[in-house]
Amino acid sequence: MSATTNAMFLIEGEEWKAAVDGFEHAIDLVKFIRQQYGDYFSITVAGYPEGHPDGYLADKISYEEELANLKAKVDAGADVIITQMFFDVDLFLKFVKKCRDAGIMVPIVPGILPLMSYNGFQKMTGFCKTAVPPELSEALEQVKGDDAAVKDLGIRYGVDMCRKILKSGLCPGIHFYTLNTENSVMAMVDALGFVSSTEAIRSLPFRKSTFDPRRTERVRPIYWANRFKSYLFRTTNWEKYPEIQWTNGAARMFLDPPKENILNNVDATPEAAKKLLEHYGELDSIAAVQAMFAKYYSKELANFPWCEKDGLYEQASLLKSQLLWMCKLGLLPINAQARANGIPSSDPVLGWGAKNGLVYQKAYVEFFAPKDQLEALIESAKEHPTVSISALSSQTDTIVPKTMDFATAATWGVFPNHEILQPWVLDPVSFKAWSDEAFGIWRSLAIHYGLGSTSSKTINRVADTYYLVSMLDNDYAQGDIFKVIAESIRN
Repeated sequence: MSATTNAMFLIEGEEWKAAVDGFEHAIDLVKFIRQQYGDYFSITVAGYPEGHPDGYLADKISYEEELANLKAKVDAGADVIITQMFFDVDLFLKFVKKCRDAGIMVPIVPGILPLMSYNGFQKMTGFCKTAVPPELSEALEQVKGDDAAVKDLGIRYGVDMCRKILKSGLCPGIHFYTLNTENSVMAMVDALGFVSSTEAIRSLPFRKSTFDPRRTERVRPIYWANRFKSYLFRTTNWEKYPEIQWTNGAARMFLDPPKENILNNVDATPEAAKKLLEHYGELDSIAAVQAMFAKYYSKELANFPWCEKDGLYEQASLLKSQLLWMCKLGLLPINAQARANGIPSSDPVLGWGAKNGLVYQKAYVEFFAPKDQLEALIESAKEHPTVSISALSSQTDTIVPKTMDFATAATWGVFPNHEILQPWVLDPVSFKAWSDEAFGIWRSLAIHYGLGSTSSKTINRVADTYYLVSMLDNDYAQGDIFKVIAESIRN
């Protein structure tokens, strides 16, 4: 056990069966930990506002007996109670008061689970035997066919729940069940004002992994800025992760992209194909493909194949008009970052890292382009020595033009009493690995639309004939990367 572990949440697993001479209930484990380790660990146990699914709710014991069991866990040494999910706030507040009347005086933290999908909600509430207030049930029925609307309802309902709970003064805070989908939780956190909107709180521009071998990782290729999970998967075989600089890029081996979720967990089924068609529309012409990209950057589409999160990726919001302009030109952007020259590390949009630091960014844009436009762009860039371009097609592994031989920093930060950090880099080996994935998304999209369909043929045409272009302007002080693109169009 790690020497830094000093808190435990003790809960019973699904289909729990006690081992011979083993622990039968959570209280047994609470007692064991206190006997063996004293007060070293903070212990949290579960509470059930509506009753345990296999206890009171199964008519096996009374509600009063459940409260007595909970008190016994607290008396044995539990410090905190986190509750099972619920959707009836009044019922939860009554539970807290009943606990206090029973002599249970430790903090009781409500467990809040945001709604993610109609079917998932029905499954979870059925399994846990959770009561659903009529107003929530009615609202869900009205939007059950629209996943985005269900998520939005879940966020609004969850925020209202949290506000009512916090206003009661009976609880010290909120415990969110993310179930590996943090977007809705973070939307609720923002709406509740839990995080300052005037100061950055990120240690890095990307979310750090909690996996022990890569906790100290602080450098990544910018290509995966919007596909965090994919990058983690493709680098799971690495023995060491870069901390200060990106070194030995040529020696790094990336795993193949996860084919089963390259389209962000969209299954290759007729139902999935129908949903894709409803979401993106027919992609039966190059103009239709351009329109799909433009709809994403206009916020008309909730998600995008090259971005794992719903909504616009963070930097795209700063460059929305420029990226829309590129779509109209026939260039298809999938990643970008704005130029930044000495932005305070506390900036709520671009800031990251320690206090009183300065953040720098080179303008970067990544997009798919037909060969003639790429050639014009390369010619235009010759008049701008600070601009570097790298491009790959799905038909070759040769980068053109050969302007990037080594890793190049795209983002860096300078902080008091700390070495310079370079969290985002560009690297030729990584670019090749990423291009396989970027083009693979086109191929997967074509399969989902149905091989032989007009849309599938158009999508494969893009994958076969377009280049993936990485463009970086090293003049982070005064450069204008979009001016170079404009000149290439005029020429």
